[in-house]
Amino acid sequence: MQQLPRFCKIGNSKNTIRQRLSHQSHLHFSILNHNSSIKIICVKKFVIERNFPGVANMTAEEIQSLSKASNDVIEKLDKPYTWVQSYITGDKMYCIHIAESEDVIREHAKLGRFPINTISEIKIIIDPSSANW
Repeated sequence: MQQLPRFCKIGNSKNTIRQRLSHQSHLHFSILNHNSSIKIICVKKFVIERNFPGVANMTAEEIQSLSKASNDVIEKLDKPYTWVQSYITGDKMYCIHIAESEDVIREHAKLGRFPINTISEIKIIIDPSSANW
């Protein structure tokens, strides 16, 4: 696997970059275009465990408010960041986020006042199709 530095310049268009990286399906990246230069920032996928008493009993309005707060923080971060989805189980929430580092995940949580108990980088994703590798 080709290792890319955190910031690197490849080609001069987003399409060129996508063509060169598209064969690496496990590689996540974000393309930023600032001042006519293109930067690729390699990002990772994380599972975040949050102890959140009563979360399974939240109303639709409370969930909507929580989701909006997360989206607002992501917009303010001005860094590559994607909230993929979250799973609620009893008094815990498990969130899948894509970011450059754990530090950025923690910054998101701090700005949004979201609890964090553990952050784990996802190394491999398996599913039923993995049986056909």
